[in-house]
Amino acid sequence: MAFVSAVTGDDSTKKFMDVLQNDFKNLSLETKKKYPQIREACDEAIEKLSLAANNPQASLYGVVNQILYPLVQGCESKDVKIIKRLIAQQGIDAKGARHIVDCLFNLGQAGVLELKLLQTAALLMTTSDLVHGDTLARTMVLCMRMVVATETRDVSTAHAAAATVRQLVALVFERALAEADVNGDAPNWLVGISDVPKTFGLELLDTVLTDFSPVFFKISEFRFLLKEHVCALIIRLFSPNVKYRAAFQSPHIPGGGAPGAASPAAAERPHFPVTMRLLRLVAIILHKYHDLLVTECEIFLSLTIKFLDPDKPLWQRALALEVLHKMTIQPDLLKSFCECYDMRPHATNIFQDIVNALGAYVQRSTAVPQQAGFYWKGVWLPLIEMLDRTEAPSIQEGLQELYDDSQNDTDDKEMNANTRPVWILGLKPSTGGSMKASRASADANAVMSTSAVMADLPALSAMLSRVFEASRSLDDVALHHLIDALCKLSNEAMELAYSNREPSLFAVAKLLETGLANMHRIEVMWRPIMNHLLEVCQHPHIRMREWGVEAITYLVQAAFQYHHSNPALVTEARERLILEPLAELCSVRHCDVRARQLECAARLLHSRGEQLGAAWPLMMEIISAICDQH
Repeated sequence: MAFVSAVTGDDSTKKFMDVLQNDFKNLSLETKKKYPQIREACDEAIEKLSLAANNPQASLYGVVNQILYPLVQGCESKDVKIIKRLIAQQGIDAKGARHIVDCLFNLGQAGVLELKLLQTAALLMTTSDLVHGDTLARTMVLCMRMVVATETRDVSTAHAAAATVRQLVALVFERALAEADVNGDAPNWLVGISDVPKTFGLELLDTVLTDFSPVFFKISEFRFLLKEHVCALIIRLFSPNVKYRAAFQSPHIPGGGAPGAASPAAAERPHFPVTMRLLRLVAIILHKYHDLLVTECEIFLSLTIKFLDPDKPLWQRALALEVLHKMTIQPDLLKSFCECYDMRPHATNIFQDIVNALGAYVQRSTAVPQQAGFYWKGVWLPLIEMLDRTEAPSIQEGLQELYDDSQNDTDDKEMNANTRPVWILGLKPSTGGSMKASRASADANAVMSTSAVMADLPALSAMLSRVFEASRSLDDVALHHLIDALCKLSNEAMELAYSNREPSLFAVAKLLETGLANMHRIEVMWRPIMNHLLEVCQHPHIRMREWGVEAITYLVQAAFQYHHSNPALVTEARERLILEPLAELCSVRHCDVRARQLECAARLLHSRGEQLGAAWPLMMEIISAICDQH
């Protein structure tokens, strides 16, 4: 961008004034017949520019202010080219900027030159800081009015207006942040705006709260606005969502009712685009402003938890889950919730309510046989990011997997929740820890054996496996919580099996899958998993110990293969660690377990004998134990 000096004697300024004279001559010719008064004003401007060019000490800004009148009039001929050139060359001062804004505002009220007005307003704001106070407010009002006026009439202009408003809002907040430590202007309100589309207004708030959080921490006035106006607005707009009670939910039509069911008035229904943007704001406020808005965040969290109630539309429950997920993956935030709410007398037990709500949701989701299964990372797209949708998408009924590394307090509930569809559907473990349906179990659960349900079983099994394969992304502490939850679940199955009842093998199978997914950190997971599987191998129920030894032998062979495929990982300590569980099976007195142990030892000797290294003494113990007992 070229810049001119404040006096007309500078070479660059002379060139600029020559260009202006040519522009005025062109404007004079264009308006000669239709707008004679503009032609006369242009001729006068040309004369003034010519005189100023011959006076090196003349003020450029003074000249420009004198020639702005024909430019303002020239806008009536739909030509703002010269004004834009003046702005781009920084050839105007604050007085000239005010004249230009007044001109643009009047044209905007007449509904003409909409795109050109937006371009000019944006150029004026972004090339200088001349526009402030009430002039800035009028510029914002001009652009916002165009958003409203063109929303249904001209989509391209509406998008341009919205983009300009976003740009101007960002500029305003950047200035506010830059001037946070100095005395700024008195506040100016946007007078003349009767209504702004809710979705657009909420998106602006989203941008401001996300990108300019320091403004609210540094400037008390903005903090007041956030607390007293923004939070109050969010709570007020939440009202339809809180009051609405959906009829019986159709599994295929979100919010749909059963045939003949009376539905609430359409006006009372929550509106997906508004609700989704409200919950986005809630997530931002909880994440960035919890320390400023402790009481308001307590209200927002309570409302979000209420959205999980079974009488809410399915898409509303899904959105609430996504917001809670954003919260529960932030351990420091959960800790803050506990300190601010649960650990204080007479306060809401927010953290406890979150855990209870998630647990109840999981239990409800697994109680209905027709449900399809899991939505997992990579399988579903977050509803909270669907800013282009005007209606809620069709959501398949099912269990949204809630397990994550920060939700360790709900592990036990969720492990139990996962076993229920496995038991109902008669799924049995197969090689590698995955689950599949057997004919015998399908017959035993004939009530579930519809062709539609049985056809979905492979997909359910695959999604169950992906849940536990994803444990590789957990941190070490969270992985231990997962293993501990599976071990507790397995202990419950072992207790039932002592009464000779058919045990659930889900936990053992998933311990195997978890071990396979975490071979890269064998020192973290190996002992906790193997110690429990060795206990399972001692169980009197043949099915329990059969799968205990299956898991141990499979993991041992997989571990040797994994580590010797990555030579940098091989150490003597790891070689001994891997083979120790197989050697400890020597103390088990069940012949079927010992037979599987020896089969595994034989396979290792045949395929990986040269790789045993420091584990050879343990292999010799296994072989010696045969001689001692036979």
